[in-house]
Amino acid sequence: MRLLDFFNIVSHATRARYNPYPSLERHNHNNMKLYVDDIRIAPAGWEQAWDFKEAIKYLETKKVQKLSLDHDLGSSLGATGYDIMKWIEYQVEMEGFPLPDIVFHTANGVGRQNMQAALDAILRRQQ
Repeated sequence: MRLLDFFNIVSHATRARYNPYPSLERHNHNNMKLYVDDIRIAPAGWEQAWDFKEAIKYLETKKVQKLSLDHDLGSSLGATGYDIMKWIEYQVEMEGFPLPDIVFHTANGVGRQNMQAALDAILRRQQ
């Protein structure tokens, strides 16, 4: 066997087993707590999402009951916590998405105001 063939086999086997969101599989209950931050580590009992894409994967399960958001996610996509709030706002309005309890742990004052404004808009529409 050539060395290149060996690496291709190992690489294929590794990709087949790799799941970038392993905790999604172990959550069979509807009481997930999600902490979205690119720097800070999630507190004990919370799932960690490091960026927009990862956060949306968790939110799409509709199992997230509590959500703690940072604004500045440092993603190469340029997406922020406010973008997550806009996604949630659309999903709640158009798709009947269950709104989790949301708190903001960001140090960005303007970002916090924008995310709070999005949350306030969602809550106004639900009344």
